[in-house]
Amino acid sequence: MSDPFFVDTNILMYAVGTEHPLKQPCLKIVERISQGEIMAVTDTEVFQEVAYRYWSQKKWRIAQEILRDFQHLFNEIYPIEKRHLDLFYDLLTDYEKLSPRDAIHVAVMQSHRLKHIYTADRAFAKVPGLQVHFPP
Repeated sequence: MSDPFFVDTNILMYAVGTEHPLKQPCLKIVERISQGEIMAVTDTEVFQEVAYRYWSQKKWRIAQEILRDFQHLFNEIYPIEKRHLDLFYDLLTDYEKLSPRDAIHVAVMQSHRLKHIYTADRAFAKVPGLQVHFPP
């Protein structure tokens, strides 16, 4: 099997969201993951981001269904750990376009030696060593 791909929140959100130009491309990525064509990993922050989005819209029941389905897509869901924090702080200092949420994902990726990420967020492309894969 190929190298694992970290999957960013926006891929999942576009895949299950309302009509958008990125919906079908992201849905295709999710389908490829579910069919075993892509080995997918992520972190707990991705689940928190999805949960918060739906919770803030008073759609928690929908979130529970989506999150339960999503958790089965991933070979690994990495926790956010204390050891990630110094790297997280450095990333925020070094890459001003990287949001705190994105920086924590990169910290987790780097600590697990992950190089590939599926995302719709162009800010990741500024981080050396990452191979950023955008929805087709």
